[in-house]
Amino acid sequence: MHSQYKTDLSYHDDDHLSFATISVRRLLEFVCACRLPDVKHYDVSREETIKRICEIICDAFELNSFYNRRIFKVISGGEQKRINIAETMCARPLFQCWDNTLREFDSVTAAHILSRIKIISHVFGMTLTAVSNQLSDKILRMFDMVTVLYEGEQIFYGPSSRVKDYFLGLGFIPQSHSTIGEFVTSLFYPELRVVNKNHKGFIPSNPAEFRQCWLQSKDYAHLISAIDQYTEHHSDVSAFHTKDSSNTPIVKWKRFFNRIPSVVPYRLQVWAFAKVTYFHYLHDYSFHLTFIFSYIFQGFMLGSIFYQIQDSSGTLYSRASVLSAAIIFTAIQTMSEVDIIFMKKSLFAKHQIQCLYQPSATLFGSTIVEFPLRLIFVGMFDIIVYFLVGFRVNAGAFFTFFLFTILITYCMASIFRFVALLSQSAEIAAFIGGLAAIYFISFCGSVMPISYIGWWFRWLSYANPIQYGYESVMLNEFKNRVFNCSAIIPNLRFSLLNNICPSPSSVAGIPHIIGITYLNTVFQYKSSFLWRNCGIILGFSLFILLLSLLIANFIVYDKTPFAIPEFQMRKLYTTIQSSWANNTNEELLKQNKEQKIHRSMDVSTSLKTTDELSLCWKNLSFFILEGGVQKTVLKNLNGFIKPGQLMALIGENKSGKSVFLKTLSQRGVSGIVEGEVTLNGIKNPKYLRKRIGYVPNHLMFIPQYTVRETLRLHASLRQSGGVSMSERYEYVDKVIDFLGLYDVAKFIVGDIGGGLSLYHKRLTVIGIELVARPGSALLLDEPVSGLDSQSAWMLMATLRKLANAGLSIMCSTSQPSSRLLNLFHSIMVLDGYGRTAYLGDIGNYAQTVTKYFKKLHGNDENSDKDPADYAIRCLYYRNEGEEIDYGAAWESTDAHKHLISELDHLRSSTISDEEVRSEEEFLSSASYQTFKIMKRNFTLYWRDPTLLISRLLFNILAGLLIGFAFYKQGNGVQRTQNKMFSAYMLTIASTSFVNGLIPKFIYLRDVYEYQEENSATYSRPAFIFAFFITEAVINCSFGTLFFLCWYYPSGYYLSGHNTPFYGGYAWLIMMAFALYYTTFGIGIATISPSVGTASLLSGTAFVFVQYFNGMVQLPSQLIGFWKWMNALSPYKYFLEGMTGNNLHNVPIVCERGELYMVDPPSGFTCGQYFMDYINSSGAGAVYNPEAITSCEFCPYTVADEVLANFGYSYHHRWRNFGILIGYAAFNLGFAILIYEIIRRLPIHILLSTILRKRVARTRKKSKQLEKKES
Repeated sequence: MHSQYKTDLSYHDDDHLSFATISVRRLLEFVCACRLPDVKHYDVSREETIKRICEIICDAFELNSFYNRRIFKVISGGEQKRINIAETMCARPLFQCWDNTLREFDSVTAAHILSRIKIISHVFGMTLTAVSNQLSDKILRMFDMVTVLYEGEQIFYGPSSRVKDYFLGLGFIPQSHSTIGEFVTSLFYPELRVVNKNHKGFIPSNPAEFRQCWLQSKDYAHLISAIDQYTEHHSDVSAFHTKDSSNTPIVKWKRFFNRIPSVVPYRLQVWAFAKVTYFHYLHDYSFHLTFIFSYIFQGFMLGSIFYQIQDSSGTLYSRASVLSAAIIFTAIQTMSEVDIIFMKKSLFAKHQIQCLYQPSATLFGSTIVEFPLRLIFVGMFDIIVYFLVGFRVNAGAFFTFFLFTILITYCMASIFRFVALLSQSAEIAAFIGGLAAIYFISFCGSVMPISYIGWWFRWLSYANPIQYGYESVMLNEFKNRVFNCSAIIPNLRFSLLNNICPSPSSVAGIPHIIGITYLNTVFQYKSSFLWRNCGIILGFSLFILLLSLLIANFIVYDKTPFAIPEFQMRKLYTTIQSSWANNTNEELLKQNKEQKIHRSMDVSTSLKTTDELSLCWKNLSFFILEGGVQKTVLKNLNGFIKPGQLMALIGENKSGKSVFLKTLSQRGVSGIVEGEVTLNGIKNPKYLRKRIGYVPNHLMFIPQYTVRETLRLHASLRQSGGVSMSERYEYVDKVIDFLGLYDVAKFIVGDIGGGLSLYHKRLTVIGIELVARPGSALLLDEPVSGLDSQSAWMLMATLRKLANAGLSIMCSTSQPSSRLLNLFHSIMVLDGYGRTAYLGDIGNYAQTVTKYFKKLHGNDENSDKDPADYAIRCLYYRNEGEEIDYGAAWESTDAHKHLISELDHLRSSTISDEEVRSEEEFLSSASYQTFKIMKRNFTLYWRDPTLLISRLLFNILAGLLIGFAFYKQGNGVQRTQNKMFSAYMLTIASTSFVNGLIPKFIYLRDVYEYQEENSATYSRPAFIFAFFITEAVINCSFGTLFFLCWYYPSGYYLSGHNTPFYGGYAWLIMMAFALYYTTFGIGIATISPSVGTASLLSGTAFVFVQYFNGMVQLPSQLIGFWKWMNALSPYKYFLEGMTGNNLHNVPIVCERGELYMVDPPSGFTCGQYFMDYINSSGAGAVYNPEAITSCEFCPYTVADEVLANFGYSYHHRWRNFGILIGYAAFNLGFAILIYEIIRRLPIHILLSTILRKRVARTRKKSKQLEKKES
């Protein structure tokens, strides 16, 4: 099957991966287009067939209400799940394997969805296999066949109606009120099995014995007989073979390159992906508006800095510099391809499993879409730059410039896309991409002419497409051009024949510079190379594109590339097989159990709370703004939970259960809250937040931290300062014992797809709240979601023990059985409008709540077997047209009136206002928060070897690459400038350092905002400052290696000051620069919503500041408006400090081509002739002062004179160091301020203001209507 019918097989796990910015309609049409063969169906076109299939599936899964909405606006987990199911149905694989298909649905919705899946599967001839947990008997019987696995052994296969009878026949009986699923899964736990004492046969006790019983059963014999009969009647499978099943050379060639089989022709795959990419780009506003802004902003910046440069010899350097900046910007901007590819890799993996398309089709399709987009982006940039700078006003010259910039853009985009394809992780891609950027810039000929590169590295320039692009745009601008001399030396009192233009390639007696001669002298460029280079760049582009297309089909994408193995303290990177449920590492488990026996403590007593406060809510309502319309999520909810009470929260999908729990726990939600949430009568939000724990549904951990480390971190930060650290850690051990986590306490929690089992992860997140000693209440959002029935029961039994210890607990659940509900004291039911349909005692096996709904709706044969399903079904019937208003019905009952009376009584009792007002937002000091988070961050880096090693290697290799590219340059004029540009390349490398820290910051920020911020674990300034310290230590440590690998090969230490002082200062200024770019990256990441946007913003901000460092454009030639920016550029102070320190008083020795050759007037020696000029200018030297012909004049004597052209001075070195430190401090303060004020407060204030105004307006209209009616 996997070799010949792979396109008919499909696996789907419990994820929501999709193109988030396109509409549901576009997504389904894309999937259908990738799976529908290129044939007409009953004379209906393929496009019409796709449209009809999508409409049918949308109707089936009730997606019409948001069919044209973009997916990221579909906020409900149930809606996301529906879309994923519909997506798979559109793909129509013949055999589908589903993992947790019905998770996140309530029982009624789950049954409804499953019935639709069965109908569509029957229509399209599909077979489905599903793994599902906590199934009701009704849903279980909807499956045709059921298979049961016990530790990898099959112990039953047969009709769903036969499951219970089979295991009853083995001598087991179900517990009271348990479902069939609970009965079967209880057999996997020896302590939960109930054996029939009257059974006389053999009773199995382990997986092997269960397997043996199955092999000897009549059911197994019937199964084998059915398989044999089917095989006998379907032995001829030739009709099912594809047309490519032969072994001709052409077919073998196709199989070799088409590693991923597909249904539709390749051209249709490319077209489908091109369409979905177009709509993705069309609606991805934030990323692509940033992209457009970057091109336009940089165009205006570059054009205004070099605004209308004159056609004179004094601007030759500036003209070459602006061309270099333009070509390098358009090339390096394509590094965003790396981020774009990695943002989609998990999605590609999902589509690869579904066999939607060949991986190479994604490259081809995206290239087709990106071609016109990049044409527009680069065209805007070129038009702005070209005409602001004042290049040749000639149509041919402009379009030649545009041609080469766009060719370089496409070529570099292909290269960086190729890098992303070959890289298994984002860290490796950033490592290779950063080195590639340094290589492309160092060897492009703009920062250092190719002839000055050592022969051992010169060959690298020939493999650099940017070098050919730069050469061509320089030839395009300089050929057939004459530049008048901006100055004549040494003395205009004499004949022009005795003077010369102070510029390379100048000739005595000629008052202008010929452009092509200048290029030939300085860069060794020839005009005949202009169009040759066009062919070379096209060749590079096509070669990389074809190589990418060929290799793409051999790449296997991993949906969870960051999953990591389990980790035991002091045994780094120890891999544990599978999970603890399978009794792995038995020796360690035995040791742990022996230690646990000796721990004599009553954990239930030790966790007992002393608070006697009830969680109350009065007239609680919640509103959001959706599509400009006010939407009511919760409406006038009233109730309370008393200490020691375990309350279930159920309701139909989208009834607002999660919002209700977040609102009660005082966790941040975007919307407007009306009403009151109190602990008895206490309203202080800070007080409530500390005494109400909240456990979210979606788990987000620091994956490299162990269970014990995770709990200890939260205990140390969230417990009162009056408790000693030893007492806190002892309490953590009690929580670990109570939750049954002692055996896994030394292992990392792990990320999605790795680490602990889901059951242990859910216990860990509960432990996070328990170690904070919530004191009053604990709220849990779907804690048993995704667990099997027995794991769910054990977890809820643990919560029942917590409730017995005096904690008030509310727990939402979607598909609880009556056995699970029997653990609860009370229940709250929400209807589809966010109102209370019932709140009160649950009764024995939910009989009380069932009785209440029977009075309103009527009897039902399944009401006693599945009360939660029955209650929710009643609510759905109301939505289908029944007249019963369950919210109003509940409010009219005596039970509701009694509840309101008791609620008012509870709210009237409180504690002293002084105790409440004395509550601080955080229970630990800012310095302690910073220390603990810093320590955690160091641990994360240490346990992430890919990240750490890639950054270490990058620093070493980048330093060596720059150092040997500029290897021990001499003391000529151009070689001195080469030394300066060697330091300039350090600033280019800093962009990679910044891009390396951004993903880690944004990931940790997401964890912080999702879990730690809302629980007041630590403050935002502590988070940023701790991250800064961590990154600063790493960047300074690795930066030292980078510095050494560059400093000695480049020969900076030989510049004339081979003393510890100058070397020490160079290292100091490098460390100050490391602090600067660290804080610069943190500041950019703080204001960015995603990694892709942050990368674009960092690149734009970097280039903006870099333009004013004094080396891109000479300070003397900046227009008046931008002169102040030279004094603000931090790169200027770093470069001035580094170059001024090491080049101070270094003698200049002009090479032959750098000397100005001129004959002196009659009667003058060369020394006499140049004396007045040298005295007035203070620079220059005559190498043959006694000669009377062919004077050899060098314009500089020491490197300080060269530095002066760039506005640099040795005497500013300590000022520069201080300014860099000041910039780092400013960036850090800016990041903290922007995160504390701009990112957090205005959004909530704005939303609340808009909603309050809208609510007030609605109420005003309602009152006016009431007056009119009255």
